[in-house]
Amino acid sequence: AKKAGLQGASFHCLRHTADSLLLAAGVPPVVAMKLMGHKRPSMTVDLYGHVLPEEAKRAAERLDQALGDLRI
Repeated sequence: AKKAGLQGASFHCLRHTADSLLLAAGVPPVVAMKLMGHKRPSMTVDLYGHVLPEEAKRAAERLDQALGDLRI
């Protein structure tokens, strides 16, 4: 962090940011889990899942659209 000029950014902060960005980008939790070295995908989601509510909203919108396309 110091070499990159990120004063005040701890390793933990950078790790948290990296995992949060992975999940926000739609990377499956099992992939993020492996990259972060967690033992279970649930651990990854429990720790960094705060980014998922927006994904849930998008999923609901996509489902609504798909159901709308099926209506006669």
